[in-house]
Amino acid sequence: MRAADRDKPRLPGEPGLDKPLDRPLSAATHRLYDQWGRYQDSTSEFYTTFKYSRVTGIGKEAGVTRRDPTTVLRIDGMYYVWYTRRETANDRDHSNKPPHREQTWDAPVFDWDLAEIWYATSQDGFNWVERGLAVTRGPAGAYDGRSVFTPDVLMTQKKFYLYYQAVDYPYQTRTRNSVGMSWATSPHGPWQRADAPVLRPGSPGEWLGDDDSDEVMRYGDWDSHKAHDPFILVRGGKYWLYYKGQPMGWTSKYSRGIGWGVAIADRPEGPFIKSRLNPVTNSGHETCLFPYGEGLLAICGHDGPEKDTIQYAADGLNFDVAAHVTLPPLAAGPFAPDSYCDTQPGKGITWGLSHIATEEMKSGNSYIVRFDCNLRRGLERPGFRGTNIRFPEAVYFSPDVALNERNMQELTYANEPERPSEARPAGPISRAMERVYDSYGVYKDQGSDFFSAFRYSAIGGIGKEQGVTRRDPSKVIKVGDAFYVWYTRRQTELAWQGIARASEVRPAWDWDMADIWYATSRDGFHWEEQGPAVRRGATGAFDDRAVFTPDILAFEGKYFLYYQVIQGLWKHRSIHQIGMAWADSPDGPWTKLDQPILRPGRRGDFAGEADDAAGISSFGEWDSHKLHDPYVLVYRGQIWLYYKGVQFGRTYRHDLGVGWGVAVADDPRGPFVKSPLNPLTNSGHETFLYPYRAGIVAITSVEGPEKNTVQYAPDGLNFEVVGKVTVPPVAAGPYVPDAFADSGDGRGVTWGLSHIQHDNEGRMANGYLLRFDCNLSRDVQRADFYRAWNYRLPESVYFSRDFALSDQMRVEAMQLAAEIDEDTTEPPMRL
Repeated sequence: MRAADRDKPRLPGEPGLDKPLDRPLSAATHRLYDQWGRYQDSTSEFYTTFKYSRVTGIGKEAGVTRRDPTTVLRIDGMYYVWYTRRETANDRDHSNKPPHREQTWDAPVFDWDLAEIWYATSQDGFNWVERGLAVTRGPAGAYDGRSVFTPDVLMTQKKFYLYYQAVDYPYQTRTRNSVGMSWATSPHGPWQRADAPVLRPGSPGEWLGDDDSDEVMRYGDWDSHKAHDPFILVRGGKYWLYYKGQPMGWTSKYSRGIGWGVAIADRPEGPFIKSRLNPVTNSGHETCLFPYGEGLLAICGHDGPEKDTIQYAADGLNFDVAAHVTLPPLAAGPFAPDSYCDTQPGKGITWGLSHIATEEMKSGNSYIVRFDCNLRRGLERPGFRGTNIRFPEAVYFSPDVALNERNMQELTYANEPERPSEARPAGPISRAMERVYDSYGVYKDQGSDFFSAFRYSAIGGIGKEQGVTRRDPSKVIKVGDAFYVWYTRRQTELAWQGIARASEVRPAWDWDMADIWYATSRDGFHWEEQGPAVRRGATGAFDDRAVFTPDILAFEGKYFLYYQVIQGLWKHRSIHQIGMAWADSPDGPWTKLDQPILRPGRRGDFAGEADDAAGISSFGEWDSHKLHDPYVLVYRGQIWLYYKGVQFGRTYRHDLGVGWGVAVADDPRGPFVKSPLNPLTNSGHETFLYPYRAGIVAITSVEGPEKNTVQYAPDGLNFEVVGKVTVPPVAAGPYVPDAFADSGDGRGVTWGLSHIQHDNEGRMANGYLLRFDCNLSRDVQRADFYRAWNYRLPESVYFSRDFALSDQMRVEAMQLAAEIDEDTTEPPMRL
């Protein structure tokens, strides 16, 4: 805790760190106190944003792949790293294998095919010198004869060991991947290759036919096909070799995806014995672990139901989610100098190397970058606690995220394998696998009702237009043959420049000085803007400054718009309320209520006259400042108005965060009564909900300790995390055909509208609408909204405003390294 925060006086009504006992709490609020901490990401020792920067010497180079860096070592003040390197005459050719043709040696099948392991050194972690080859491929016919890649390194008092993935010739879809090993007495080599793998895949199942497809008749062990991404640590006097396991048939109908396991040995050379608790994670595309306190931290990337998380295991085996993060490093190689010293407590990390992959393009070369983070125990780095982080525009139209033709086709499977048992195993399983059986389902994302990729596409009529803001779409409804949507629209002569420069003619924000307009469409892609629906009120009215973030209710033959309002010049202490207007037709005319239909909760007292929302002398209720993002459903015989609440004094000490509440009424005109369980979520910047079976699904995007999770409440109130998504829509307005049906058997959603910002002008630009598609419906399942391997984002995102290491941060990183970086410590001699 910063001294300034620690010294602030305790205020009347200030939320405490202990769970309240004097009122009922929602399930999400219980988790806030039990798991995340009252100030959630703003004080969590496990939360960080990741910042990326280019490196010299081993960075981007045409025709050369460098990827999968090892743990970074420091020896006598010099940093060392080993990595996959490929430089071939031809780019990737996925058909360069039997049965298509005899495999040649001039074209790799994958970016890591025909690779070797090279190494580099650096004096500062930013500027590297490539030193040359460390480990080459084995002889013809050997287990490592085709490619060696994804290395990790171990340093002992006498030797250095490289563990790496290895494949023989020919490299086909069905080729088993094992873990090889080489050793040397110097980090510069020469390296002596082991004649046999030190770790092999598990017991195989049975392939279907001989066409080299991924189809199986019978599944084998969870790691029956490949042992990927070895990662070595020393713990408890033994050598712990973590790895990612991939099953045979991992793209087929009943695959259970990937996870990490661990194999333990008394000596670096093995034998390595796999843990009976494997797999020890249910997620994570590549392995990354390091000592932290008495246990280990793991960074789990873009795969599985707990993708994009940081996880902690005190025993190195039973991992729990400790933080949800955005854009974690791919194939991270951390600088963790205590990885092998086998002492506690582990110190954590501040930086490492990673790669930017080009799989989404299926061509080109991956390259190494640096990441910085805030995961060092007892250290707080400035600028690494970002929240409400938005992806730049380019992400939404990149190959792995944009809507494609396959997405419009029905999902089918080529084969019906033997369905494995779905029963919980009788023996011990890891905590991660307990969550699979208890929360996610045995097929994880592939079989989950609560996972989908989101695919985006540009729309006509209300899309990108210079100088015009369109954002915050309502739910889409269908009336007759036409789809309708309402949204925030602003077109002002002056651009928004924040509260300090706001005036009667200049907006504070993109949604200030806005009105609500509407549009119609026959197909959901091509829209026609129809004009204004609800305008700002007359001077002095409660809605005279802006009306925005609308949602729609169709009820008993009438239409009701609920929307956020603000009165007077936008200030930090301005309250936000919810207004309502109704009409007999979706085309209007609309009649507004002359008072808010829902107001903020009781506020405390202000301290002084300055316009400071955190300048308070007492706290009020959790939603005392702003009511955002109204969202209306008909549920259990009543009208449920969900909304996001913000508290006065949110940042008085640390960030208290946001949450969603609900207010319920029998009539669309109210009165709406807030639930005593509010807040119902501890995360989610904008509201996004829909009926599903007997309950309600919520997707809590971009903000809070459970950011980007999918949650389900069988009663609409007590939400539990049931899945995780990567690029959820911002301010989603889904098409929910049964939003008002109150059927008790909700069917889910397949598409809707959302908004994003322009790339080049960043936060100073106009938001605009686009379409998202998804597979969150019980009635429609389309192709390529799930795939076994992870979705990748374009390289531009890593160097965009919210993810790039700034010049000032780089200076801080260099100063910090001079203060705390130390040489890597070997295991004690007893090993």
